Order: sequence, then C-alpha cells, then structure tokens
Amino acid sequence: MGRISRAGIRTDYLQAGWATDFVIRYADGHKGVRELIRWEQLKKKAYVERLELSRRYWAATDTEWMVAIVDG
Repeated sequence: MGRISRAGIRTDYLQAGWATDFVIRYADGHKGVRELIRWEQLKKKAYVERLELSRRYWAATDTEWMVAIVDG
C-alpha cells in the first residue's frame, strides 16, 4: 500500500483488509485482476472508492485490472 497515492481515499479503507475477486495468471507470466460489482453498487461512493483503491494498487504492480459488472 505504501506505493499508491492515497488522494481521495478514506483512511478506513487503507487500514481494513480487502480481497480481490479474481487473479488470473496467464501462460506468458503476466497477471490480470477482475473485480466484480453490481450496477446498483456503482451508485454508492464507498464502492467506487474501493474500486479506485484496488485499481491504484494493481497499477503499481503492473497488473492488468478490470471491473466486471454483473446483474443480480
């Protein structure tokens, strides 16, 4: 966490543990991450902030990062 910008991220998120939904290891050695979220969750600032924190973290590790929006 020390390598990522904390601008605009509540400190509570930095202290709490969180898990990524899927980590994909490709045959050529690079990694991809997929975060799952429902449409209605995108209306809540807290979910968007968590996604941004995840995006920043994985970008700092040079890992492909994407959000998958699911129904339900």
